[in-house]
Amino acid sequence: MSEAAVSALGARGIKSLGELLRASPHAVKKALEHKLSARGLAELQSLLRSLPLLLMSAQPPAEPLAAGASGTVSISIESTNTSSRRHAFAPAFPKAREGGWWLVMGEEDELFALKRISLPKNGGVFKTELQFLAPDEPGEYEYDVHLVSDSYIGLDQQQKVRVVVAAEE
Repeated sequence: MSEAAVSALGARGIKSLGELLRASPHAVKKALEHKLSARGLAELQSLLRSLPLLLMSAQPPAEPLAAGASGTVSISIESTNTSSRRHAFAPAFPKAREGGWWLVMGEEDELFALKRISLPKNGGVFKTELQFLAPDEPGEYEYDVHLVSDSYIGLDQQQKVRVVVAAEE
């Protein structure tokens, strides 16, 4: 995409691939109608309709955890774009490539959970869990849960979860 097209999108508040996917086709057309040819605009909109558009939610353990105990964060990922492509859009890659995703949970420079997932091809809601060990000290902890694409820059998502570690009785 040309610098002029990127600037036109930026002027409308569209600065990432995720924002471009969530923008209405009308808003994209309005922003780019004088920057792309009709064919280029049609190709872009077709490509955008084929990319995965996901909504992630993460639920922390319902009850406080004991210090050092195993905990579970429940993850739900909803595919809101039912016409997304089977393989990742990678025109320079020599063969078809499945798009993969990683779930990562941690804080600052510490990793607590990591899981590779493959989302179902037919869309819908995908549910999974991240297992982790609670900290040794009681208190409230806030962790970041990331959904990271191994194929697309700009489609990653992040959500915070609060984990409570109870004091020993």
